[in-house]
Amino acid sequence: MNAGLLRHRVWLQRADTTADGQGGFTVAWRDVCQLWAQIKPSSGNETYRYGQLYPTMTHQVTLRYHPEVHVKDRLAWGTRVFEILSVRNIDERNQILELYCEERVDV
Repeated sequence: MNAGLLRHRVWLQRADTTADGQGGFTVAWRDVCQLWAQIKPSSGNETYRYGQLYPTMTHQVTLRYHPEVHVKDRLAWGTRVFEILSVRNIDERNQILELYCEERVDV
């Protein structure tokens, strides 16, 4: 992999859940580590839910292998947030990861 393509500095974030004392819980995202990544838009879509428009964008994110990257996590790049939908370890060599992510676009 050409390291020059990894030009986006992203935060890997993990959800922490805390009981709220009334039978529910709150979710807070904490930073796990920073990674260099290549972010390429794949497709866009708009759906209606409950009478509101929900635009989404999918992205392919490529980065060096890191054992902490899981589908339950997300990536943050500036004010943008990418939910990790799948993680692919290229050739199972623990060198390169390809992530399929979805970014919800606020309107």
